Amino acid sequence: MVFISFILFLSVWLALSGKYDVFHVSLGIISSLIVAYTSRDLINNSNNICKNIKIFIKFLFYIPWLIYQIILSNFMITRIVLSKNVIKNINPRIFTYETVLTSDLAKMFLANSITLTPGTITISVVDNKLTIHALKEEGAIEGVKAIEDKLLKVFS
Repeated sequence: MVFISFILFLSVWLALSGKYDVFHVSLGIISSLIVAYTSRDLINNSNNICKNIKIFIKFLFYIPWLIYQIILSNFMITRIVLSKNVIKNINPRIFTYETVLTSDLAKMFLANSITLTPGTITISVVDNKLTIHALKEEGAIEGVKAIEDKLLKVFS
């Protein structure tokens, strides 16, 4: 599986760099080897390539949805910041959320998706509990639940 990851990472490197001299290609090879080796435990070791490909395809559909959620959150935060009375419009809270996601990779995507969404930051992930800071408590738990539901579909 490390070899497949290496080939994928190197392909992306070559496609995005646009430089094919010895120096840049060797940097791509070294970087791809390091990333493939260090991330080997994040990839499902079940040797079920078909399942991994299905997860990857489902994840490709998750990304546009996440980008849309990020844009919506940007508008919400902009509206709050530009309002006349910012203090009344925010209600910052730290809360814990227990996820039903089981794989470490799914939990990582959940935590990073929460942090990418403006107004929320994942502080820590311990076992199945995420500690989250939200700028506005109303809707934050529902937003986290929506992200989790989407990721459940990706990793099912």
